[in-house]
Amino acid sequence: MVKVKLPSEHIEPDDRKVLERADIPINSSMADRVGHVVQSCCDGRRIAIFLGGDAKDDKTIPKEVRGIGRGSGFGSIRCRNAVQRPKEQAIRLLHQIVDIHAGGKVLAGVS
Repeated sequence: MVKVKLPSEHIEPDDRKVLERADIPINSSMADRVGHVVQSCCDGRRIAIFLGGDAKDDKTIPKEVRGIGRGSGFGSIRCRNAVQRPKEQAIRLLHQIVDIHAGGKVLAGVS
């Protein structure tokens, strides 16, 4: 299993040159960046878990979780992003994340 930070849009100038030489897309979506990380993990034969990183708002986290799923990531660790919120807000966020992973089937009957 490989635990890795979620790839951002920012690329250092020296790294940009390496990516350009290898014909790896630079202006890619979150899903494309996640897919590249998964592919880099022994050609996709290792589990890639993405770390949540710094505290984020309630709209950014689900967007990142969807990008991880679309990029064939195996999931993310969002503990800090959940426990630093009030309990009700944290539970709502975690339900939303589970619902995304379950394809929208979890929250259908939850109010």
